[in-house]
Amino acid sequence: MLHEIYFCYSYRITFGEFDYICSVNLYRYIMDIKKVIKANGLTVKEVAERMGITREGLSNHINGNPSVQVLERIAAAIGCSVGDFFAPQPSNTITCPKCGTVLEVKERG
Repeated sequence: MLHEIYFCYSYRITFGEFDYICSVNLYRYIMDIKKVIKANGLTVKEVAERMGITREGLSNHINGNPSVQVLERIAAAIGCSVGDFFAPQPSNTITCPKCGTVLEVKERG
């Protein structure tokens, strides 16, 4: 399961007499622990054994909402850092607070 974390900021836009507060998603971070396990030449079972838990237990952590402590234990078992689990995915979008429409922001060329 991929977990998504968004970092965004808000700003005000004025159209005539209407003010809108909009949020811009700067980056979307995807957490993909299984990808990191595979990239390090390991299996979920091997990482679970290194952690002293069952494969099912590790799968539950990966597919659930793992705490920072669990992420640190998984990273230690793999031999990587917790930051390796997160890959930034640029997201140049604005979400309209009035209707919820997601608009893509493009640079003028």
